Amino acid sequence: MFTTNDEFLQIKDMLPALTFQQRMCLEIYRMLVTLLLILKEDNNCIYQVLEEDGYTRRLHFIKFETKYIHQCLDFIRGHLMQSKEFMLEKKNIKATGGGAHKYKDQIIKTLGVQLDKEDEMECLINGSNFLLKNIPDEAFIYQRHGQSEYQFQGIHHDIFPYLLVNIGSGVSFVKVESETKYERIGGTSTGGGTFWGLGSLLTKAKTFDDLLELAEKGDHKKVDMLVRDIYGGEYSTIGLKGDIIASSFGKAARTDKENVPCYKDEDVARSLLLSISNDIGQLASLYCRLHQLKEDLLYIYFIRDIPYYAYY
Repeated sequence: MFTTNDEFLQIKDMLPALTFQQRMCLEIYRMLVTLLLILKEDNNCIYQVLEEDGYTRRLHFIKFETKYIHQCLDFIRGHLMQSKEFMLEKKNIKATGGGAHKYKDQIIKTLGVQLDKEDEMECLINGSNFLLKNIPDEAFIYQRHGQSEYQFQGIHHDIFPYLLVNIGSGVSFVKVESETKYERIGGTSTGGGTFWGLGSLLTKAKTFDDLLELAEKGDHKKVDMLVRDIYGGEYSTIGLKGDIIASSFGKAARTDKENVPCYKDEDVARSLLLSISNDIGQLASLYCRLHQLKEDLLYIYFIRDIPYYAYY
């Protein structure tokens, strides 16, 4: 989300002193556009904030599907463009992602600003480094059979090297070795776009968020074939517990087409989400071992608000 390393360091140093609506950035992908605001929280906030922390500053992210880009721009024009701080500054907006090129002319025409297009991967890495070093509980470790499933991480300054897994329409695996040194070491075409595309074909969901809501309510065990469905329990010889997924959508495989059971959209969406998430997690683990990285960071906005997604 941040731009060059020098600008990133400048933002980090200035963060406590930023004025209301002083900084704005757009992150635009094929499916979603995210608006980043650094706001001073008071009674004049542009939308309701439930927490009451007194006078402070906070990063706010507001998302729109790209098909509603005009509504996003109307929101910016109506709430931000006329602020005193913005009018006194150079009228430039930072943008990144594929949509920064696709919607460039529309943004300039609607807002009357200059658009500075920044490198997507550099912004993502600078933003990730900033969050990990400055914001507590921004990352967590998930341990399925642990005493506490979620172990939130505090602030660490020794974060390198790590594997950044950027899950968008597809997936990129990036080895981050320092503030300025990083390398894309692999990827897969099976990502958020796959979930949305297959989900649209297999269920009645119309939007990405509709699919996520279905998945949250579903029971994948009604669609997936588990180890215990094959062996009657766990397969202890090779360390497989009975509730491990042996075959995604395995129970839907039928040769008798006349007696096909009716699977709920919720269960299908859950199975699909787990199938894609597990494969990405497995690839991330293998890349970490291959490159001897101590940890991996999954940037998983595509499964936002879903507390349970990994099941392998």
